Amino acid sequence: MSRIVGAAALGLTLAGCGAFDRAPPPPCPRVGILGDAATVVKFRAGDGRDLTDVEHQGEILNVSRSCEVQAKGSAVETLVVIEMAASRGPAAPETAQIQLPFFVAVVERATQRIIARDAIDGRVDILPGSRRAGSREEITERIPLPAGKTAVDYEILVGFDLTADQLEYNRRQRGF
Repeated sequence: MSRIVGAAALGLTLAGCGAFDRAPPPPCPRVGILGDAATVVKFRAGDGRDLTDVEHQGEILNVSRSCEVQAKGSAVETLVVIEMAASRGPAAPETAQIQLPFFVAVVERATQRIIARDAIDGRVDILPGSRRAGSREEITERIPLPAGKTAVDYEILVGFDLTADQLEYNRRQRGF
């Protein structure tokens, strides 16, 4: 019985402090990783395309966001956090820095029309003697909200900037 009374008293104490009076977070645009561009494999120059020809591989591991709606709902500012990792391949030169160019695109959900697209020169630093490392990028996207639109009418997509060959390779790996 004393545990029930203690839990009830704690609940009332928290309620009195405003712990349950929090306003819901603002609606944010959805974020996601573009499936065909979630990974990248860079092969050394030449025709070889097997495991021994891989210089490095990159992968977008996670994308998260937080947002703030500007005064009077005229825009939403979204902080997008991108976590990625890279692995040095057998054909990699002994370098500590792997370039992983990626993009962040704002898309109108209803039409899939691209509203904005930023190209970013991402990189992952791999320490000598290590094979894999990760990095975290933070990008702020400001999306104007025309009358009748809210943040949930938009989506932010992230992916690697791929060459046509890299895109084809990814699609073959996925079985498309």
